[in-house]
Amino acid sequence: GGTNLKIRCLLNGQVLQDTNTSDMLFPVDETVELATECLTLEPGDLLVMGTPSGVGWARKPPIFMKDGDICEIDITTSFRWRHRFLETPCEAKPKALRDIVEADETFFLESFKGAPVLPRKARKRGGKAEKRGLSAEQIPVLIVRDRHGVTTDSRLPDLSDKSIEDVLAPVVDKKSVLVTDAAERFRRFADKADILHVSLNASAGQRTWGVYHIQNANGYTSRLKGWMEPFRGVATKYLPNYLGWRRMVDMKSLPAEACLAAALG
Repeated sequence: GGTNLKIRCLLNGQVLQDTNTSDMLFPVDETVELATECLTLEPGDLLVMGTPSGVGWARKPPIFMKDGDICEIDITTSFRWRHRFLETPCEAKPKALRDIVEADETFFLESFKGAPVLPRKARKRGGKAEKRGLSAEQIPVLIVRDRHGVTTDSRLPDLSDKSIEDVLAPVVDKKSVLVTDAAERFRRFADKADILHVSLNASAGQRTWGVYHIQNANGYTSRLKGWMEPFRGVATKYLPNYLGWRRMVDMKSLPAEACLAAALG
C-alpha cells in the first residue's frame, strides 16, 4: 500500500516539494511492517520518514515560514479519486420540481485552493473577502427546492436573467408556484415562462404570504453552509461537485455503487 502516490508541499499556493512515494528508499508497507515488529501502531499514529528535496532552508535564498503563511500537504491521487466519485452526484439532478417551488441565491467565497499560481494575494483557508457584501470575490449559487424536498442547485456565472433562466426553465413545472425574494430577475423569468410567481420582500419585513415562503430553500442553504464549514473553503472549480455531494447526503437516494462505477469509468 501507499505506492505510486504523488505528494506535494505548497506554501501560500506555491509548490515547493513535488515527489512520489515510489521514490522513497524504504517503501511504506515495508516501513510499517518493520515498525510493528517492535511496537503497536494505533489509529492516528504518524511515522516520520524524512522529507524530499525542496525544503525551504536549503534554497537560495532560503525560505522560512512567517506568521499567516499557509502550508498545505496534498496527496494528488486521493484528491483526484474524491472528485471522480463526486462526478456522479454532481450530474444527478432532478428533472422537475413541482407545486410550490422556492428559489434563492447564496454565495461562496471564490477560492483558488490547490492552484500552483494564485491571481491574488494568498489568504487564510476559510478566510473572509476583502470587501463586505457582494463583490467579484463572491460566487453565486442558486438553490431551488420544492415542498416535496426535491432540490437542485447551480453555480451561476453571474446574476443575469439568462443565468437564472438557464437553471429554472428546464426544471420548474409550468403549473408550479415559484416563490422567491423580491429580485426583479425572478419576476422577469416568471413572466416570460408564464409561471405564477410570489415575490417576498424580506427587507420590508415580508417573509411569508399565507402558505408561501422560502424557508425550505433557506433551511437547505443553512445546512449546506454548515456541512461545508469543516472543509474551510473549497476550490471554486470543484464547487459543483460539493453541491452534488450535499444533495446526495440530503436525499439519501444515490447508490454508492453508482458513484463507484462512475469513478472507475
